[in-house]
Amino acid sequence: MRDRHADYYVHFAEAAGPELLLQDQVRWYRFLQAENDNLRAVIEWGAESDQAESALRVVGALLWFWWSHGSSYEGRDLTLKTLALPSANQYKELRARALNTAGFFALGVRGNNPRQTEN
Repeated sequence: MRDRHADYYVHFAEAAGPELLLQDQVRWYRFLQAENDNLRAVIEWGAESDQAESALRVVGALLWFWWSHGSSYEGRDLTLKTLALPSANQYKELRARALNTAGFFALGVRGNNPRQTEN
């Protein structure tokens, strides 16, 4: 059942990702917001079972969602958790996309405290 759940939400996230930069983006942001718990569950399940492929695909697709919705800390933490999985190294393209997500957040997210500011 988890595999079917993950498959559905991986495809959902990958379909939504490019739409977040287009004309109908508000509708897609709402869809993603409504399904955020399910998307997070795919990443968490991947981390728990060292099944990196699904988790990498989701974190690679959700960069603009997390950034635009003020969820940069969550996005950063989930991306780093996914990249730390031993099995992540076998998915070169997906890992590269997740590294891009992590790099983007590294530019704008400092420390662990959401209230922390740069001096």
